[in-house]
Amino acid sequence: MFKNLKRSTKKPTSILEEFTTSVITFQKLDVENAKFQKKFSSECQLGEWIIQLCCLIPIQIAVARNNLFQPLRDGLFSNDHVGLDDDGDDGYGLHVDGIANNISFGWYEGIFKHFGDKKIKVVSSMGEQSCGKSFMLNHLVGTTFDVSAMRCTEGVWMSLVNTKKYIYVALDFEGLKSLERTPQEDLFLTLFNTVVSDLILFKNQFAVNRDMSTMFQRFQGDATLFDSEIFQAKLCIIIKDVPSADREDIVREFMIKFSQLVSEEGEDNFISRMYKGGLEVIPWPMFNDASWFKTLSGVNKKLEKQEAKYENARTFLQNTKVTMAKLKVCKFYITSNEIIII
Repeated sequence: MFKNLKRSTKKPTSILEEFTTSVITFQKLDVENAKFQKKFSSECQLGEWIIQLCCLIPIQIAVARNNLFQPLRDGLFSNDHVGLDDDGDDGYGLHVDGIANNISFGWYEGIFKHFGDKKIKVVSSMGEQSCGKSFMLNHLVGTTFDVSAMRCTEGVWMSLVNTKKYIYVALDFEGLKSLERTPQEDLFLTLFNTVVSDLILFKNQFAVNRDMSTMFQRFQGDATLFDSEIFQAKLCIIIKDVPSADREDIVREFMIKFSQLVSEEGEDNFISRMYKGGLEVIPWPMFNDASWFKTLSGVNKKLEKQEAKYENARTFLQNTKVTMAKLKVCKFYITSNEIIII
């Protein structure tokens, strides 16, 4: 049975080697026996169980519309929320604080406060539309983001995975370069991702094309809104569906093209400025390849080794909301070769 499971799903089954079964009739169960209860029953705190249940429900935290970055309050989009509209601007600092104070992440607010002293690691998935970003993130950390061959993600969605040592915040971003989004809106989403994440999984097709390199270079200009020290993320470029025979050549081609981009920009290039955690190119096997899950396990180890940017949940909440507020009040437009901030 297990051999058939491994062959049909291509999933690792080594854990099943220790799987055992036993059969007993209900009449022989001594459920009132104290030893039986101790051996076969389990206890859990109701509150902890409810928290784990709530973590299975993603919430939308922001969208990009009309060339603006719009934070949501409790997963809802409305201009009626105090502090989330553009009226009553008493100065940049006061306006940013007002917006940040009125951003809410719904039921996750209580979870962050409950685990206020726990370290936070943020992993995000981004890339082209309909290339399996949400599916990969779900398998990596155990989230339940919607998956579809068609466009199924708008804006930014958040989910949590609570472990003994960390809270993993998973951010699922909508696909870039779609017909529904302008370059400005893509820029907002990409910049937000870069600022808040520890590990960014950027899923891409086979080639580094001019559109992709231009996209990375553009949002470097808008990064002046933030202290450069905040950019600590590690960028993993994931190349989709690479046959095993082509992996080394694909990685070599990517690294050559990125090296050319870096050399053209000099010391202040977008890699060293925006991704101080480093850059890595990962050729990803096709889904029907048994090494798909092995590669996923390797990325999971990178996430475990990645140093946490946020010392506790309170810091994460405050910094993330301020970042969203800054992007909310930022207005700019893109010309053919530069970003102009208004």
